[in-house]
Amino acid sequence: MRLYNGTLIVPALILFLVVVTFPLWLGAVRPREARPFASRSAPPGVTCVLPKIQMRERHMNLLKQWREEVVRESNRSPITLAGGATMERSLTNGCMKCHARQDCGPYRALATYCVDCHDYVGIKINCWTCHIDPAPQLLENK
Repeated sequence: MRLYNGTLIVPALILFLVVVTFPLWLGAVRPREARPFASRSAPPGVTCVLPKIQMRERHMNLLKQWREEVVRESNRSPITLAGGATMERSLTNGCMKCHARQDCGPYRALATYCVDCHDYVGIKINCWTCHIDPAPQLLENK
């Protein structure tokens, strides 16, 4: 079998393979960022709903469960935490009391704390497809 124009085809195939596999080679040699996400800790004496590792892995399931219980079942009873403390089934009135930036209020915290963490791991937040961000109205009333 004879390869016609082999002097052009073989280098072109090699160049094609290098260009196509370049992202893989670049990813293999580029150093990874090892910086962990710096999340805010709960204030002393305050416990979270779940331990930190479980919250990182399952907070979305917890928020969906709360949504179902509050919206569809009208169950607004507070959650009892370890140690006997209670907390509302609410992201803004519960979680954000500890995790929000204190200088911007609970609603603006959704645009800081949650977005910062989700950007860090490369996940898009879709909260605002249903909810309206009330922060502009809060700023207008000041």
